[in-house]
Amino acid sequence: MSDLKKHLDIFYNLGKKYPGPIRDCVTLNLGNTPKHIIVGSMIHGNEIGSLPAILTTIEKLLSKRLTYQGTISFFLGNIEAAKKGLRFIEKDLNRCFGNVENQEHYYERQRALEIMKLMEQGDFFLDLHQTNLPSPFPFYIFSAHKESLTWARAIGGASHIVTRKYGASFSKAGQCSDEYFRSLGKPAVTVELSQNGFNEKSRIYGELIIERAIKVSNDYFYKNRDLETLSKKNNKLVASIICYKEPMSDKYILK
Repeated sequence: MSDLKKHLDIFYNLGKKYPGPIRDCVTLNLGNTPKHIIVGSMIHGNEIGSLPAILTTIEKLLSKRLTYQGTISFFLGNIEAAKKGLRFIEKDLNRCFGNVENQEHYYERQRALEIMKLMEQGDFFLDLHQTNLPSPFPFYIFSAHKESLTWARAIGGASHIVTRKYGASFSKAGQCSDEYFRSLGKPAVTVELSQNGFNEKSRIYGELIIERAIKVSNDYFYKNRDLETLSKKNNKLVASIICYKEPMSDKYILK
């Protein structure tokens, strides 16, 4: 049995016990606040390395070794691509969110529409990704949205961010999942854990950042602590700003 199948089987079994509002989703209703946090993984099918961290976090929440006073959903974005070892089947899922035309026939657009329904119910979104090439450390990557930046600093777990002017799209091909969530007026952060695939860095960093996000959510949503004050417990993020992107032909796009 492959590592991917083993981990997916565990996730599927959890989904039967704790079904979410969409497929390939586990939702836990845990506490006294209506606030709903969402954790996404495998929006790119070849970025499977955060799955073990998600499974460990769910187990900790169920055993009460980790607590959250609200609802938390974990979804896997593109399982079909993951089974084939591909980044996507027909179209990059992370370019299929928001208002797009003439894409309904794509498998990934249909999946994005499902995920968007879940996102409409959420209050904070943490999106877990991996890089195609080796990365020496984890880093956040999203546009300079003030509330989301404050969340990232409060969570910590990564000291760097790759960012761009707020409102500037990441890709002309379509809207990313975190961009869509912020378009709903809610904070969302994306973090790159390490190079894609199963590895210890992704597992360790993934667990750390998910757990810190849950603890910040408890403090902010349940204990009514000031998010800015929570963020100042950590150092400011070291920012790299995207100033220029070189256009690439289709033959260089990684599937």
